[in-house]
Amino acid sequence: MKKISREQGYTLVELVIVLLILGLLLAGILGPLSVRIEQKERQRAQEQLEEIRDAIYGFAITYGRLPCPDSLSNDGLEDLVGTFPSRTCQNLQGNIPWQDLQVLQNDPWGNAYIYKVTGSFADENGVTSFTPPTACTGSTAANVSFAVCSEGNMNIFDGTGGTKIIDKIPAIVISKGKHNLPAEDSTDEQENTDADNIFVSKTFSQDNGKEFDDLMIWISPNILKYRMVQAGRLP
Repeated sequence: MKKISREQGYTLVELVIVLLILGLLLAGILGPLSVRIEQKERQRAQEQLEEIRDAIYGFAITYGRLPCPDSLSNDGLEDLVGTFPSRTCQNLQGNIPWQDLQVLQNDPWGNAYIYKVTGSFADENGVTSFTPPTACTGSTAANVSFAVCSEGNMNIFDGTGGTKIIDKIPAIVISKGKHNLPAEDSTDEQENTDADNIFVSKTFSQDNGKEFDDLMIWISPNILKYRMVQAGRLP
């Protein structure tokens, strides 16, 4: 009987098996690699958010108020209405005014950072003395838009209808993460873009129906006021 040489080639079944094995090997390599890449991107986004937060604190010390959002042209500049030094925000939610703050424009996935602020913390106050809000009896300060007793109007929960993490914050900055299409948003993620004053902050999740990859920082009212007092902007 004539012996068939392997040099004559592989059968179709053998080729399919080889391709299947290669596919499994690639999936085993690329799967963990994509996870590691996303972890690094999320870490970088969190670092950028912290830089934005520091820049906002610095802006407040310099100008006596929080910045207004870039809500119209996405040119990185605040959008205000009125005449200096008594202007107000055009809108209270938009993109981060990255040029004014001298920070990066977009998150690691190429999307603008979302920014929302309490109006009373961002409106200009160019008069010589400041009258605190009606229910506020704290000390006054010249050319500062808020007092030690002023309160923000945003609240953060650990899930929709969940436990409150912090309340009365004056400003928040959000990255929608890698999966940023509105159609892909879970209920918790929708809470961060529905234009109300309730937000959700929770750990990363890929569970079906409970997906969450938003990242955020908020301006702590206590830290903001402490830094303003340290800088001599608030008594």
